[in-house]
Amino acid sequence: MKKSYVTPIVLVVLSLLVSCAKDRPVMKLPDPEGDRMSKQVFTGAPSVLQAATGANSAKYWAAKVTVVNTSSNSGFVFTGFQSDLKVGYFEFTRDKLKFFNAILPYKSKVNRLPEVINEWDVTHSEKRLAESDGKVTNQEQEDPYLNWERKNFFTLDWAQANISEAATFPYSLDWATTFRCWQKKAAYLVEDSREITEDYISFTIGVDYQQNSLCNMSTRRHHRSDFTFSVQYKYSFVRVKPSSGFQPYVYTGEDDPLLAKYGYFRTVKEGLAKDGRYSNTFLMNRWDPKKSHTYYFDKDFPEVYKPLFRDIIVKTNALYGKHKLNNYNPKDHSCTQGLCFQVLDNNDGTKKFGDGRYSFIKVVETLDDGSPFGYGPSDANPLTGETLAGNIILWTGGVKYYLKVLRERLEREKGKFDKSSIFQKLKARLKEEDPTKWTATAAKLNPSTRSGQAFDYLLKKFTYGYPGWAQFTQSPFPGLSQAGESKSNPADMLGTKLFKFDSLSRVQDLATKSMGPRWAGLGPEIMGSMKDVIQEGLRQVAKPGMHERDSTVYSVEAALAGATDMMMDGKSDDEVLRTIIYRVLIHEFGHTLGLRHNFYGSVDKKNFRQVRSDGQNSKFVATSSSVMDYLTLKDEMHGDHNWELYDEAALIFSATGGAVDLSKVNKTHYLYCTDEHRILNAMCNAFDQGSTPSEVTMSLIEDYEDRYWLLNYRNERAYWNTWYYASNMFYTMFQMKKPLMMWQTAFNVNNVQEKLSRLRGADGTTALYKDEAIGAIYEDISEDLKQSVKLSMAFYDSVIQQSSADRDWKTKYEDWTGEVKALGIIWDKIFATLFLMGDQTFLYNPNYYAPYASYLSMMNRLGDRNMVEEIFESNLTVRYAMEPWFIGFSRVLYALNAYNYVNLNNPEFINRMRFSCYKPESMKSRFGIDVDNFQSSTSLVKDRLNLELLPLASLGEGLTDRYFRDSTSRIGVVEVGGDFYVAGEEKNRYAFTLISNMEDSDKRLGESMATGKADVRELYILYNLLTRGVVPDQCQ
Repeated sequence: MKKSYVTPIVLVVLSLLVSCAKDRPVMKLPDPEGDRMSKQVFTGAPSVLQAATGANSAKYWAAKVTVVNTSSNSGFVFTGFQSDLKVGYFEFTRDKLKFFNAILPYKSKVNRLPEVINEWDVTHSEKRLAESDGKVTNQEQEDPYLNWERKNFFTLDWAQANISEAATFPYSLDWATTFRCWQKKAAYLVEDSREITEDYISFTIGVDYQQNSLCNMSTRRHHRSDFTFSVQYKYSFVRVKPSSGFQPYVYTGEDDPLLAKYGYFRTVKEGLAKDGRYSNTFLMNRWDPKKSHTYYFDKDFPEVYKPLFRDIIVKTNALYGKHKLNNYNPKDHSCTQGLCFQVLDNNDGTKKFGDGRYSFIKVVETLDDGSPFGYGPSDANPLTGETLAGNIILWTGGVKYYLKVLRERLEREKGKFDKSSIFQKLKARLKEEDPTKWTATAAKLNPSTRSGQAFDYLLKKFTYGYPGWAQFTQSPFPGLSQAGESKSNPADMLGTKLFKFDSLSRVQDLATKSMGPRWAGLGPEIMGSMKDVIQEGLRQVAKPGMHERDSTVYSVEAALAGATDMMMDGKSDDEVLRTIIYRVLIHEFGHTLGLRHNFYGSVDKKNFRQVRSDGQNSKFVATSSSVMDYLTLKDEMHGDHNWELYDEAALIFSATGGAVDLSKVNKTHYLYCTDEHRILNAMCNAFDQGSTPSEVTMSLIEDYEDRYWLLNYRNERAYWNTWYYASNMFYTMFQMKKPLMMWQTAFNVNNVQEKLSRLRGADGTTALYKDEAIGAIYEDISEDLKQSVKLSMAFYDSVIQQSSADRDWKTKYEDWTGEVKALGIIWDKIFATLFLMGDQTFLYNPNYYAPYASYLSMMNRLGDRNMVEEIFESNLTVRYAMEPWFIGFSRVLYALNAYNYVNLNNPEFINRMRFSCYKPESMKSRFGIDVDNFQSSTSLVKDRLNLELLPLASLGEGLTDRYFRDSTSRIGVVEVGGDFYVAGEEKNRYAFTLISNMEDSDKRLGESMATGKADVRELYILYNLLTRGVVPDQCQ
C-alpha cells in the first residue's frame, strides 16, 4: 500500500490557511439526496484486522435479498421470495466497494483471492476548503491531494451492481432469462428505501424486465400486450454481533441417522480436513432455545386473521412449556422466560418487511397467478445454524373465488362416487360394487399387527432419495455405465436421469410403419411433444427437491384440496376459509421453526393422536402425525388445530439439542420423508390418505376425481391458461404406477428377507423374525401391493374407457368466440395408456435398476389373471372414444412390452397378437379349406370365404398346419386383400378376439369390416416387424 507523510511544517501552514476562513460560513458541496456515506459505517475502524479472513474490516454483516413487491402482472418471482443468508464483509478498492464472503475454508494466510458476493463502482470522497491565490476560501471541494485509501467517504449508485440478482437467486432468475426470455432493462434505487446506521444497512432496488413476446405463455399477457414485469429487491445487511452463547447442533455427518428420523433444514459449513481436503460440517437450523423470539404483523395485516396466528403462538409456547423449556402460564397464556414466541402489531409500519432484523407475517391480498398460497422461509447463520429471523407470507386474493366455484358445484358432488363414470367403470372391472372392499387387504398391515409393524419398519428402510439431486455427488442414471456420461446441472437432470425416453422414439417409429396413413391426426404431434410434457410434469413436482429454500412454498390448489367435502359437511365459507388459513399458517410457521415437510405423516398411523371430543358433538380425528404434511381439507376439517405428535417430537429434540428424544420416551419411531423423496417413492405423496399401498392408491384415484371439475372447466376464470394440464396429467398417471416399482424393486422377497432377518431381539443375538414369520409377513405385504397394482390398472382402464358422453377426450370451445369451455381428457388417456400398456422404466430404487416397468410381466403374480387379461384384451381390440390412431398407439406399446427381453421368456405374450397369413392354395393344403367354395355357418350356399370362426375339430384330417394342429379350440379366419389371416383362440387370444368382434358387429349392426380388416393387417405388420425385423413380401 502506498504510504503518505505529512510534515509538521505543512500542518502549521495548513492551520494558518484555515484560520483565514474560519469566520466565514462554509459553502458546502451539495448532497441533496444524501448519497455521500462514511466508509467506517461499512468497514469499522480501519486499524482493526480480522484474523479469520485477513480483511481490512472490523464488521461482519448477515446479508440477504428479499422480493418485497412486484407488479400486478404475474411474473417469475413473487413477493416474499428471498435468498439464502450469507455472512460477509465490505472492502474498498481503488474503484469498487466489494462485499466478500466471510465463510471460507481457508485461513487468511493462504494465498487465494476472496470470494466476491457483490460489488459496486464507487467514487471516493474527502472534502477540504478550496484555495484561491494561495488563500483558503469558504468553498468546499473534493480534496485532490489525498489518495483513495485516505478518503473516509464515498458515493455510489446502489442500483448498478456489477453482479446481477440472478447470482442471488440461483435457478429461478436464470430459468426466467434463459427459457422465458426475460431481460433486465432498468434498475433504480427505490425512493426513501435507504437506511444506513452503524448496525444496519438497507436499500431497495427496483428492476424492470421485458419479455420477448415470442416466449410468452401467459394468456393474460398476450391479451393485454403486456410484456414487462417489475420487481423490488430489498437488500438487507445486519451487523453480526459477537456470539451470544448459542450452541450449534452438529450432525455426525451427511449419513447421520437423525437425518432420516426428524426433518430439519440444515446449514452446511465448508472447512478443511487435516490432510487438506474439503470437509463439510452439518448444522441443524434452530432458534436459540434460551431466548424469546418475536414476529411482527406486517403493516395492514388483516385483523380477521390475527387471532389465528396468535392461537398458534399460544399452542407453540404451551408445547415448549409442557417440556419445561419456558415458563408458559396456561391461565393467561403468558410466556416470559425460556423459549417463548410472541407476535406484535406493526400498524405504523416502522418495521419494514424484508428487514433482516425482524420476523414477519404478511398477507398479500391481490390476485396473482404466479404466487403460491403460502411461503415460510427463514434465515440461518451460516456459521452456526442459528435461526435469526423467519417470514410467513400468505396470498389470499384467489381463495374466495375458488370457494365460490366449489360451492356452485356442491350439488354435483353429492353421491359423486355413485354417479362418477370413473367409479362405475372401476366397479365393473374389479367386479365389486362396494369401494370400501377395494382396500380390504390393508387390514393385515394395521400397525397393531406383526405384519403392519414389519411393513412400518421396512417402509423407512425402503425410502429412497433421488441421486440426481444428491448435494455432494453426481452420477449417471443408475444402470448405465459410468463411462461417457457427461455431467448435468441438477436442475436439468429430470428428463434424462429419472425417466427413460429411448422407448418413446421406438413407439413413434413402429407406429409409423405399422399404421401407415392411419398414424395421422394428433398422434405424431403428441408423440413429438411428449418428452417436453413429461419433463415439465416432473419438474413441477420435483422443484422443491432441487433447493431446500423452495420447499417452503405452499400452492393454492394444494390448500384447497378437499374444500368441497367441508362444504358438504355443512361448513360455511367462513369456516372453510379459516381452516385453510389456519393450516397454512401453522404449516409455514413450522418451516420457520426449522421443520421440513413430512409427507409420511398421513402414513404414520401408529402416531396419530387419539380421537377426542370437545363435549359439543364435535370429534377431532387425526389423519396425520404431522402438520408438515399436506392434507386435504376433508382430513383437516375434523383435525385438532395443534401440533401433531411427530411435530412435537421434532421440535423438542431440536430445542433441547437432542437431550430429549420423544421417540425413545414414547417407545415409538416416526416415519419421515420430504420433498426430495416424493419424486421416487409411492407412499411419499402430498394430499394422499392411507397407511398402506392400496389405501394410498385409492386416495389418489379419489383425488383425480375431485380435481376433474376444478381443472377441466373454466369456472368463470377471466383468463384461463391451460398449458399446465398435460404435464399435470402425466404426473397423476406416473404416480399410479409407482406401486408396481415399489413391489418389484423394493418390497421384493429378497429385500424383505434380507432386512428382517438381520433384526435382533433385546439380547442382541436372538433373531426377531424366523424364516416362517418373514414368509407370512411378506405374503401380507405382497397381497396389499397386489391390490394396489390392480387398482392402478383398473383406474387406467377406466380413464381410457371414458366415452364422449361421460368425459369427452376433445376440448370444447365456444362457437362464436373460440374460447375454451372445457378441457378434454386426451392427455389423461394418452398417459393412462402409456403406463398401462407400455413398459417404460423409471427410477425407484437407485440400487436396483429395473430395465422395464411392465404389468404384463407381473400378470401371473397378481392373483387375478382374468381381470388383467380382460384389460389388455379390451385395449387392443376395442376402439374407445378417441382418434383412430389411438388404438394403434396402445398396440405398439403392448407389442414392445411383450417383446422386451424379460417377457421373451414367455412368448405367449407376443403371440397373443399374432396373425398368420396364407395364400388361398395354402388354406387348402394346410387347413383343407377351399376358400372359393366355402360353406359359411351363416349361409345356405357356398361362397368365397370372407370371415369365419371355425372349430379346429371340424377340419378333421385337413388340418396339417404345424402351428395350429396341436390346438383344440377355434380359429378365426378373415380375408384381407386376397390373402387370409388366421388367429387361434388359444394361441392368439387378442388377434382372435379382433376377428370375433368383427363377426359380432357384422351380425348385430351390419357394419363395414373395412376398419377391422385394416386392424388385422396392422397387427400382422407390427408382429413381424418386432419378431423378424421385416414384413414378409407375401403370405405363406
